[in-house]
Amino acid sequence: VVLFGLVPALRGSRPDLQLALRTTRGGASLRSVRLRRFLVGAQIAVATVLLVGAGLFARTLERLTSIELGFDPARVVAMRATLPDAKYKTAEAWMSFHRTLLDRLAGLPGSEAIAINSAVPREGGATESPVIKEGDPPPSRDRDTATCLFQVTGGDYFRAMGIPVLRGRAFDGRDAGSAASVAIVDEALASHLFGSESAVGRRIAFEFKGHDRGVAEPIWREVVGVVRHVKHYGLTVEPTKNQIYVPTTQLPVWM
Repeated sequence: VVLFGLVPALRGSRPDLQLALRTTRGGASLRSVRLRRFLVGAQIAVATVLLVGAGLFARTLERLTSIELGFDPARVVAMRATLPDAKYKTAEAWMSFHRTLLDRLAGLPGSEAIAINSAVPREGGATESPVIKEGDPPPSRDRDTATCLFQVTGGDYFRAMGIPVLRGRAFDGRDAGSAASVAIVDEALASHLFGSESAVGRRIAFEFKGHDRGVAEPIWREVVGVVRHVKHYGLTVEPTKNQIYVPTTQLPVWM
């Protein structure tokens, strides 16, 4: 508006009286007519570009807002806590701190669910590993193996993040450190490893004793639940990473 309104304004502020006298009666100079036609044509061209761009932007925004994230970010507050190694030298000290933290935060007015997790969706941080089901050979360089993003979670994480539990259960008091090792997998991993069969009650491994692929001994965990797949890395283009959750009371050996 400013650009196309500036030219006529400048011309109107400095009129050429001689040019005006030479124009035909009731008409305008050829130069003035050409300028007006040029301005009108340029305005239409620019307006068309802006209109198309606005339509594409609105369509893209609509598509982005309709993407299924796998979790509900509404009314969720997240913060990152990094503990100094010198003060928290053992896994028990690390877990004790977080248990106390969760208990104190649970007493805050208005809090509905409190949890911790080693990787927050959309922040990019993650820990990955090959994953197999019971009966599969150990990972080998000669054979493609599924890769998982494994996370350590505590508290009421799935409720806090609005991640639906599709089958089985979430972690609870039964999953103590002395109990059998368990895991919760997402629907992508359940489908990849078990197809149409139920993953609940089956055993998987993403931890291995030994570093030599092909001879490493798997550390098995029983699947107790299946949850919705979370878009962890990106909204539209995301690497295919199956997701595994384990309780803080049963830390993976790689942590």
